[in-house]
Amino acid sequence: MVDEHNGARAKDIARDLQRRIRAGELLEGTRLIEMELAQKYGVSRTPVRMAFELLERGGLVDLRRQRGAEVKGATTAADLACIREVNGSLFPMLIRLLLNNASDEEINSCLELARAARQQIDSGDSLAGFNTLLHAQRTMVDATHNLPFIQVMCRFEPEQRALLVTVTDPIRVAEALHSILTSVAKRDPNATERLIKEFQEKDEHDRVSSLLTRVDAGSGTELRKLESASLGHRAGRA
Repeated sequence: MVDEHNGARAKDIARDLQRRIRAGELLEGTRLIEMELAQKYGVSRTPVRMAFELLERGGLVDLRRQRGAEVKGATTAADLACIREVNGSLFPMLIRLLLNNASDEEINSCLELARAARQQIDSGDSLAGFNTLLHAQRTMVDATHNLPFIQVMCRFEPEQRALLVTVTDPIRVAEALHSILTSVAKRDPNATERLIKEFQEKDEHDRVSSLLTRVDAGSGTELRKLESASLGHRAGRA
């Protein structure tokens, strides 16, 4: 019962800290100290420590031994463009390897995680949903039974976390993953390829829409950074 209470409080604290980090209230390099936050939220240090672990898995903080946690720096637009390019190649490869190598039981386990992530995000617990999506991807990677690919994906995971944090419509990501995995479970490669293509095209459309929104908001400087990153991304693909 105590563990459940601490877990619930940890999620509340993590959500509030996530909001403050994204709003710019907690800047890069800000130290988050267990004792201070325990006093602020009226809890023991245990749920604060658990909240730090949730935030670390979400790619928002680095844990420091005996120093609490430290807010990570924002990933630049150019970095994100490079990460998207790599992820755009790795994700279809991951799905193809799943189709070829994973058992029905392994695919169903991935499906259950995608469904759980969708439910968590839909209920407003986006941080838990993001962590479940990452868990789903790790499970998918392991189910490929391809050691070189697994090693590559393990090295790439921090970058994928940074990309996931920028997602503006996480429920769509969870729903798309669930649809793709459902197609994988049916062993239908043609439908699977079509769903992957639709997902990636929609992702690109949403990113461009986000750029236009920034223009309307008068964020010219940030737009130029993003446009430069986008041009570099496209030139690399040419």
